[in-house]
Amino acid sequence: MPPEDSSIQVKCLPFQLRAYYVSEFSIRTNKRFDNKKEPDLKFNSLKFELDFEELDSEKGAQKSEHLKGFNLWEVRLNVSMDEKKVEENNIPYSFFIALSGLFSFPQKNPTPKDDQLRFVRINGPSILYGFVREIVNSFYDKGPYPSPVLPTISFYFPEKKEDDGEKKDS
Repeated sequence: MPPEDSSIQVKCLPFQLRAYYVSEFSIRTNKRFDNKKEPDLKFNSLKFELDFEELDSEKGAQKSEHLKGFNLWEVRLNVSMDEKKVEENNIPYSFFIALSGLFSFPQKNPTPKDDQLRFVRINGPSILYGFVREIVNSFYDKGPYPSPVLPTISFYFPEKKEDDGEKKDS
């Protein structure tokens, strides 16, 4: 529990998830899984594919009245667990999941495009990955083996500083 004099600030971001859906999902049991040995789920057992696309707001608004007045972005996240790694690390299941999310920024009080892209690249996959963890875990729970929890990860990478073109003498 936070201290009583905590200065935690909470605010709503201009970046909002409007919808998400699973476009593909498959799961396979590792027939070589040994229930007597501990599974070793490592980050490098997972493979990630990301794609970001700014959508034409006018076309999107024609389809959905509630999306008028927003800049729209689609984030696609694919996460898979390689069957070879599953066998090597005694993980009970392999899987592939593809999720897409629709995110928005209000056009009123606009967020600069560079900032929008940064929000989309960090927060879009982070939000979608939370759904991936829950979806995959709920299917693991239906199987005959224990449910390993997918690792917590970050999609944050510090921005690279621009080289000013000058060489510094050492």
